[in-house]
Amino acid sequence: MKKKRLALLALPLAGAFALGAAAAGGVQQITAYLRPDVTVELDGYRQVMTDRNGNTVYPVEYNGSTYLPIRALGEMLGQQVVWNPDTLTVALSARTGTPAESLSPAALRSRMTALENRYASLAADLRNTDKASSYAENQNRYGKLEERREAIEDAATFLLIDCREARYGGTLTASEYQALQDRLATLEDQLDTLKDSIRTKFGVYEDGAKTEQALRGEADRLDAELTALRRQVANVEAADSKSVWKTRDDEARADWRSFRTDVRALQLALNDSLRRDVIGYTAYDEIRADADALDTASKELGDRLDRAQARWDGTATQPGAEPSGKDYEGYLDDLAALETDSEALLTDAREFFTSKTQDRDAYRALEKRLDTLDDRADRLEDAVEDSRKLSRQQAHELLSRLDKVENKLDQADNFLDKAEDRYDDDHDDDDHDDWDD
Repeated sequence: MKKKRLALLALPLAGAFALGAAAAGGVQQITAYLRPDVTVELDGYRQVMTDRNGNTVYPVEYNGSTYLPIRALGEMLGQQVVWNPDTLTVALSARTGTPAESLSPAALRSRMTALENRYASLAADLRNTDKASSYAENQNRYGKLEERREAIEDAATFLLIDCREARYGGTLTASEYQALQDRLATLEDQLDTLKDSIRTKFGVYEDGAKTEQALRGEADRLDAELTALRRQVANVEAADSKSVWKTRDDEARADWRSFRTDVRALQLALNDSLRRDVIGYTAYDEIRADADALDTASKELGDRLDRAQARWDGTATQPGAEPSGKDYEGYLDDLAALETDSEALLTDAREFFTSKTQDRDAYRALEKRLDTLDDRADRLEDAVEDSRKLSRQQAHELLSRLDKVENKLDQADNFLDKAEDRYDDDHDDDDHDDWDD
């Protein structure tokens, strides 16, 4: 069925107004209909409405009228929305204005170019991300890329609002405004196409029955693998020499790590499916119970491998302990430092490119910093994925923030690549070496 569209013409809102509970004349129970099939457009651009936590929200139909969530609508129109639970009042007021320097034609064009670069980086990552062997992991890879795609969409919406403000304020000419609108329209089309490409590549279902079947199948597969893994661990425990133990332990630990990764992927995919309303609570609870049992079994097998290791190499490993690992706070500290350093590198790489400097030593220094940060990010990702001290939610939070770090590193790499390309174009004779030589 073709989706319905609800078009909005965005106009500046002067002053502020509030909706109070007193106007309603008392709370009443009604029957309304959630309408996820209604598409909201603002100035011709499709909008994704979200609540304060970033979850998608939809229009509601009641008595033949369609109602939009007030927070989503207000923020869509550039308003600040504040809910006062004590007085049951929703207050809308003009957002703090964007600084004038950010509304200049050059600044707006720069933001547009940055969005186009983010899209190009995301499209490249999609091409370079292989499809996994399990449905759950494919759903998680889809989710990470889709989250980045939605973030670009959101940033494009705010850029459109600022372009409109600049046009109303006279800092953008009609031709400059139209040129930016055309680029935004092209970007929106590209993002819509990319959404379909991400879903197609990873084979993620929106149909609840298919998703439930795929996740149940994943749990059944892991349950069968658990039986084989238990036999492997028993063989490790039964080793009668250190050399035999070492050979069996290496193989068993590799399979155990793969098993644990797949169990975590299943748990995250379940949470994501419930959050997106693809599966219901009944299916979620049933499959989640199986996934949690697999997770418990995984931890027990890890403890048994650690005890066998302690017997042969003398390590004082206790069940569930990770002598060389860190706790959640330790990983947070490492991640915070990595976020700070990656942001600094992105700023320096952007300035290096925009300043059009042709200092080869400075370029190589930035490349070295990039390589170092890439290595740090890879090591931290491996440590988080291997950790048994972290809860599932803690690991997911850390890995999600690491994805954003890696995105910044990709942007920095993109600036450096363009700076190198410009240098090569300017020195295309044989008397100059390339920066990478």
